[in-house]
Amino acid sequence: MSDEFMRDPPAHDPSLAFRLTADDLLSDLAWPKLFLAPRLAFRPSRIGLGIAVVLVLSLLDQLLARIIGGGGTLTETLAFAVTDSVGLAGDRLAALDAGGALTVFVLSLGDMLWSMWENAPLLTAPMLPLTLLGLAFGSVAIGRLSAEEFARGRAGSWVDGLRWAVQGFGGIAVAYLLPLVIAGLLVGVLAVGAWALLSIPFVNVVGAVVGVLG
Repeated sequence: MSDEFMRDPPAHDPSLAFRLTADDLLSDLAWPKLFLAPRLAFRPSRIGLGIAVVLVLSLLDQLLARIIGGGGTLTETLAFAVTDSVGLAGDRLAALDAGGALTVFVLSLGDMLWSMWENAPLLTAPMLPLTLLGLAFGSVAIGRLSAEEFARGRAGSWVDGLRWAVQGFGGIAVAYLLPLVIAGLLVGVLAVGAWALLSIPFVNVVGAVVGVLG
């Protein structure tokens, strides 16, 4: 056993007033320390990894746009879409409507992507999945490196983070797609339920009552 564990705890000076601090209550708990983990993602190397992923996707996007021709790039469309969506969502947030802000953001982004698909399907078809994969791999790599540094006090290089992200492709796909699948199922159940409660004879009476209560 090391000398560190054999030492006696420091004695309290009776001349000093006893004060209970937040550190006394939280120093042995793990979950408050988790709030310190996100700042580890802002290491210069991890910011550089994120910038590198965006630059590679942008260069590939511009190359395909020049080859295919017609219209702007997907990167430009996404930039404008995010800017407009954030502006619209900010107006809802200013009115303390968090649900409306999220809905407006998602719908506005979806409308812009659909418009891009209609105007340049040959460019959007390969670039949209490549963009999603690139952003997923980059974000997971940065998150993995940050979590490893938080847990072990050390982390590998950006190559190690990308290698882990590629090896964990199945888990990444499930993590990204599962919420969308669940949301789609919920929307489908609500749509079918609303149709049944409002269209089928006799059942629509129950639907009217439930609608008023809702």
